[in-house]
Amino acid sequence: MKDQHDKNTIDISELLAVPKKKGAKPKYGTAMTPAMKMALMREKIRLAIDNRQPSVWDERTCIEAMSNTKYIARRRDAWMRYGSLNGFIDTNTPDNKGLYDD
Repeated sequence: MKDQHDKNTIDISELLAVPKKKGAKPKYGTAMTPAMKMALMREKIRLAIDNRQPSVWDERTCIEAMSNTKYIARRRDAWMRYGSLNGFIDTNTPDNKGLYDD
């Protein structure tokens, strides 16, 4: 405990006090938990599979469409897009013409 009249000695609680870190404010008023972010990302992927052309799917969307039994009808499209993204399938060669039309 610090003496009331002592002006030269620093109080230990002042030395141990850690200043608050300043960071960027959340984009939408409240910060999302990691689980909320993942759920939002999964919903975006599902909407992309249902509503967008396979020619604009990214790799993650293709993987979801290939691995989920709900999207059996889109599995071939997903495989063709995944193959073209990773260089397994060249959709511009004469052998593969018509296999993956937009």
